Order: sequence, then structure tokens, then C-alpha cells
Amino acid sequence: MATHVPYRGSGPAFADLVAGTVDMMVDTMASVIPAVRAGQVRALAVTTAERSPALPEVPTALEAGLPGYETYNWHAIFALAATPPALLARLEAASIAAVQSQTRRLQEAGVDPRGDGAAMLAPFWDEQLALWIPIIRASGATAD
Repeated sequence: MATHVPYRGSGPAFADLVAGTVDMMVDTMASVIPAVRAGQVRALAVTTAERSPALPEVPTALEAGLPGYETYNWHAIFALAATPPALLARLEAASIAAVQSQTRRLQEAGVDPRGDGAAMLAPFWDEQLALWIPIIRASGATAD
């Protein structure tokens, strides 16, 4: 049994984890890899379907005994609906180029860089909404 302890960001939560005030936390790979490699904390599992190349010795949640537990951190760039298509195309191309130019660095930080573009974002977005809206509603969480 775990007790949820709300924090105003992962920085204070991580400080409490290292201090022993809390026993565990869930955070992004990029945030914790240095501390894992330094031996300050122990990674129990990654929440992705596959092991991370950045920490290949860490099992997936499924391997650690949590079937059906798969989630990951992702980022997207959004623009106003009225943004001219030519500007959107430039923004998309520049974003993809930026991800591609930093692929090795991102992978070392535990990030799986995709840079898929807008055509792939729409169905992914719908999939994420279908997954998380019922969970949020069932939890009773509010934005207050």
C-alpha cells in the first residue's frame, strides 16, 4: 500500500526521496538517471513497455510484477488553430530537425526521441485522452 504525497514539482519530492522522508517516487528518466548512476537512489522499474537503453539493468514494470502498467512522459508543441499552414510547416520541420540533431544526447538522458510530426500527433493525442480521461474521472482529481 502506498500513500500519495502531493508535491509542488519533482525537485522537492526528489530531495525528500534522497533524504529518506519518502520511500519512493515516480519521475522522468532524465531527472533521475544521474542519481541512479551515482548510487543515491535505486531504480525499481521503468514504466515503458521496453527496458530503457539508458538503464538496461532496470526491469520494466511488467517484469517487476505490475502487469498492464505502462506509461511514459511525452512532449508536443502546439500552436494556435489560426496559425498559417506555412508557419506550421516551418515549425514542424525545425522541431524535427532539433530532435534529430540531439538524438544521441537525448538517449543518454533516458529520452526516446521520436520527432514524428503533426500527422502522428493527432491519433496519439486521441489515444492518450481515451486512456487518461476515465482514470482522472475515476480518481476524483480536480484542477483545484
